[in-house]
Amino acid sequence: MLDNYKSFRHIEIDLTSSEKNPLPYAFIYGENGSGKSNFIDSLMFLKESMNTIKFGNRLRNTRNISENAGPIEVGFLTIGNDSQDQLEPGTEILLKNIGENLDKLSGILGAEQSIDLNPFPSELPVLAREARTVGSDAGISVSYSFTLKGHDGVYSMKFGPDNRLIHEKLSYVIESRIKDIFEISDSKKDSDSYRSTPIDCRFSLQLFLKKEYGKTIEDIIKKYWGKHSFMSIINEEYSANNAAYMNESIGTGIADVIDYFNSFVVSCKHDTWQFGTGINNRILANLRSGSIPLDKKEELLIYEDALNSFFTRVYSDVKKVYYKTEARNGRLSYKLYFSKMIGGKIRDIEISNESTGTLGLLNIFPAFFECACGKTVFFDEIDTGIHDLLIKEVIIDLKETFKGQFVATTHNTSLLEVLDPKSIFVIQIDPMGEKRILPISRIERTQKNHNNRNRYLNGVFGGTPITGEIDFGEIVQHAEEELGERK
Repeated sequence: MLDNYKSFRHIEIDLTSSEKNPLPYAFIYGENGSGKSNFIDSLMFLKESMNTIKFGNRLRNTRNISENAGPIEVGFLTIGNDSQDQLEPGTEILLKNIGENLDKLSGILGAEQSIDLNPFPSELPVLAREARTVGSDAGISVSYSFTLKGHDGVYSMKFGPDNRLIHEKLSYVIESRIKDIFEISDSKKDSDSYRSTPIDCRFSLQLFLKKEYGKTIEDIIKKYWGKHSFMSIINEEYSANNAAYMNESIGTGIADVIDYFNSFVVSCKHDTWQFGTGINNRILANLRSGSIPLDKKEELLIYEDALNSFFTRVYSDVKKVYYKTEARNGRLSYKLYFSKMIGGKIRDIEISNESTGTLGLLNIFPAFFECACGKTVFFDEIDTGIHDLLIKEVIIDLKETFKGQFVATTHNTSLLEVLDPKSIFVIQIDPMGEKRILPISRIERTQKNHNNRNRYLNGVFGGTPITGEIDFGEIVQHAEEELGERK
């Protein structure tokens, strides 16, 4: 559930079946500007909120390396398309003294790899401010329901008008029953004023197994909560301390929830860029090119074989997909190539020279791979640059392999002919701009003999563009007359 989140005043979406089991896949349709990308962005918001204190600490630690440490930025690689087609999903990078370290970065990522250096938000109010509905006087609220290991849970955050976190709660299984693991609130009534009253913390008796550790965390909460979430604090604790210590200090299933959220694979649009995060394997996150330790060569060959099998089945003119490698200074540099039949001859094409559609499929490959391995994936505009019939055939072949949950936005109407109606969602907008997201099976009764593509295009389910008559000649003529008068 989202409140005052970007283009949504209030929206809910249920990605479960009638038996309340997670749908294996869900594809979301809607007219341009309806909020499809904003929905996927809300999952990126969750992942970023989990890491604000971690990245803040990395910045502080990096500054302590040297008294002359210069400007510091945190960036992460992105899934690119069009002019950004050199960017790959998932790998997070910390850069210090960027200009002086580009050679080192090239050694890690590959000489041809390009990067985006947008600063990663190190405080939660920054994220909330960017996500808040334009012109809204209220803060945003987000609530994420999930099913993990057969148990339901809910994680929610609420932000005040000043974009500070004022309420956070996690409910999940404790000793076979669904209970509140924690609930933290800003106890003052006026969230615009300076905090002068204590933070109200309510913890499950099973959360802190050691009293002294619980007191330490409560001190951290007093210092950081509001600018950082409790989940971010605990996420950093698990990163900073060894597993044995954390297992002795924290109980309940909070560790499982944190691991689950961190495992989400999310690709979404920010302005003209498409960011990806959640691919933790370095090779899988950088399939086009990169540099790895020599002992990772066998792993590279496994992915090479997978890519070869995938693309030689997708394209009739692709005869082989392989890596060219070069060992140097204890590392192995690699770059992807396609052997294609062109003009009666097999020719080797370096990946950067491939078509937008091929690059698009390569960008999606890690997400498909991770979902087939059981991860939850959220992907914005899955069909960008890819032929309608091609993505349709790929989805037909792959949707049965998903062991996790695959959620994507799309404009590709040909998919409507092959997808389960329960897994086809449409964003509907009423005349007041209020929105709802529903599966088409709940909007209109569907039967096997129905052509849901035609029904969608004919406006049966909503979510299609409605325009008035456009007299473009009159528009241009009026503009020319206005320009002529100004001369």
